[in-house]
Amino acid sequence: MATQGYLARIQVTSSGVALTDYVMADTGGGFVWRGSSSHRYMWDPSVAVVVKVNAVVEDPANYTFDYLLGLVTFTSDQTGNAVTVTGTRLYANTIVTANGCTASMARTVLDTTVFQDTAVDRIVGLFDITGTISRLDFGQTDYDDDGSRSVEVFDLLTDGDYKAIEIRPDINSDEVIRAWVRIVSDEINVGVNDLQTAVLTFNGCIPDDAASDDVNRSFAWGDPIPST
Repeated sequence: MATQGYLARIQVTSSGVALTDYVMADTGGGFVWRGSSSHRYMWDPSVAVVVKVNAVVEDPANYTFDYLLGLVTFTSDQTGNAVTVTGTRLYANTIVTANGCTASMARTVLDTTVFQDTAVDRIVGLFDITGTISRLDFGQTDYDDDGSRSVEVFDLLTDGDYKAIEIRPDINSDEVIRAWVRIVSDEINVGVNDLQTAVLTFNGCIPDDAASDDVNRSFAWGDPIPST
């Protein structure tokens, strides 16, 4: 279905805040649980989450946790139980000057052709995401939502640390693309008869301080909003 481009929104994470016993909601099947509010939290991968079922700490072997989408997936049906998560959720700040975005999600292709094969054969390899965000600023616009933090694209480039970004193609839809990335460049464009712009480039990564083996892919695409 065709969607107008202006409905998109781009966000990047900054600092985090600790949440204790954050209530989760069953998505309907008892196995996958989401945050129970309308907030689409991304969680700090450097802080291991603690999942409780009926106020009892659950063995991590019994679930996986998606830090990008904030989803708990259990190995057994938890219908009727009370599920909570303790961890650190990340602030997401809107890049207010963004006017264009690209995101390429891919699997590398590995050539497995051997001698005397009559056709090229291939298998897929690693996941990856790369992309760009074009903006009407030079990188020092403060994207702070509430005035307590300073978030600038130039800082994201210079500190070299990974961030999470969210690309929401349609603000009227719950679907989002989220990724752990490193900001690798910011190309400034100046023309005498045009607007001055900049294009930020990012590459996917796996957080090097991840506290869980569940953080094993650089991107996720889905719906983190609860259905209940």
